[in-house]
Amino acid sequence: MLSQNKDFQKYLKQLQDDGFNEVDSTFSQENNTTALQIQYENAKNETAQINAKFENGSVEDVELVREQERNLYPIYLIGILILLVLAYLVYNKYSGKKEQNTLVEEKIPLQEENFDFREEAEKLVEKAISLYEEKQFKEAYGTAAQALRLYLSYKYGLKKEVTNAELINYLKNKGVEYEKFDRCLQLSSLVEFAKHMPDDGEFEEMIETIKDTMKDENK
Repeated sequence: MLSQNKDFQKYLKQLQDDGFNEVDSTFSQENNTTALQIQYENAKNETAQINAKFENGSVEDVELVREQERNLYPIYLIGILILLVLAYLVYNKYSGKKEQNTLVEEKIPLQEENFDFREEAEKLVEKAISLYEEKQFKEAYGTAAQALRLYLSYKYGLKKEVTNAELINYLKNKGVEYEKFDRCLQLSSLVEFAKHMPDDGEFEEMIETIKDTMKDENK
């Protein structure tokens, strides 16, 4: 929806012409309004941000904010942290599961010697399937996405925990066919942020994609 917005297309072209690349994105939601912040950075460490608001299934507002001075970066970071805290508070209020305050990813010691990332990824996939069977849908999608990020990060040399955007940008630069992975990660984010209803067929397809990826690489 956003990619078809004329203002977004204009701002994105301006940033791309100036050498900016996407580095991360953040969602926050309140009632029927969803705010999306997409962060960009160029080789000079200059930052920029495209903000968009979605309301009742349509794009209501798109703006471009540039941070040209490096010394503004701490202010920018504080703003992002505030948005994350607000997003957490809103999610916690409306999630309906007070005992599950937030979706916390398990910390995997990626740099540990003799660490078998394939085995750990397989364990996460099985855990995701088990969570889905227990109808813990958001946790299931999040765990499946974590398995995929872990496997691809280690397979292609990152060997660290990364965000969805960081991983996809890295795969693009490596020349890896990333589209199917991007679809899985985007689907997981949508379900986690309550923007898409869990679907048995989609979840099974996501799990099969992850399993097939690990199977093909093992061969």
